[in-house]
Amino acid sequence: MWIYVDKDWKAGDSVEIYGWDSNTDSMVGTAVGLEDYFTYGNFDVWQSVVIPLSDMALVGTLDVLRVKQVSLDGKGPKYYLDDILFNPTTGGSGAATGDSPGTTGDVGIFTIKPDLGTWLHVHYITFTMVSAFDSTLVNGTIPFIPYDGFLGVLMENGLTFQQIQNDVVTFSSTTNNLIDILQFPTATIVGQGSDELFTWITIDTKYIEPLVLKSENKDSLRFVVNDNLAGLEFFRIVAGCREESRE
Repeated sequence: MWIYVDKDWKAGDSVEIYGWDSNTDSMVGTAVGLEDYFTYGNFDVWQSVVIPLSDMALVGTLDVLRVKQVSLDGKGPKYYLDDILFNPTTGGSGAATGDSPGTTGDVGIFTIKPDLGTWLHVHYITFTMVSAFDSTLVNGTIPFIPYDGFLGVLMENGLTFQQIQNDVVTFSSTTNNLIDILQFPTATIVGQGSDELFTWITIDTKYIEPLVLKSENKDSLRFVVNDNLAGLEFFRIVAGCREESRE
């Protein structure tokens, strides 16, 4: 879906969204906090909100989608929702890497999580992408790499990064442009090049302190690909981790 926050959404506000079956007058699945899936303090701009159906445990039949204000921090936020779309198709998942779902345009969910009985210490995440893009800048001394999109491939819905701890989404951010990755404090371009046909770039994002994912808490990191990435020749996300046995 898309959301436009006009004003007054504060840290203490919570808006839940959940499925409903009007025939049985009962909830379908579980409710999730809308604020966990977008930057609620970013006012006066349309933002993409991607909620994996698995988070809401949406199975069975529903004919209603309900939105409910469950807590207030003052008078409550003013916001608008638009283009609410269900996409039941999903791509694959992997332990520490994820590739583009391919040319079908399917949504893909890729997960990094510890094996049972272990903790996973995540030190950094690396993004690498290749595109049939001419990065030559006439009379320039630096490569021509646009800040928007991914090497000439525009992202309408974006790439969503989520952190799940204690089986709850504690952080969610959607990236539509290369600059969205580069704005992270530790983001560094560690490699780039071109062979006149293809341009590639690799970006490292390091954690100042390693993020610890605990298997007993069902912790994980998740990347949700919401666009057709067929325009990229190659796209991969890799996590550098250390595994700690807890048995």
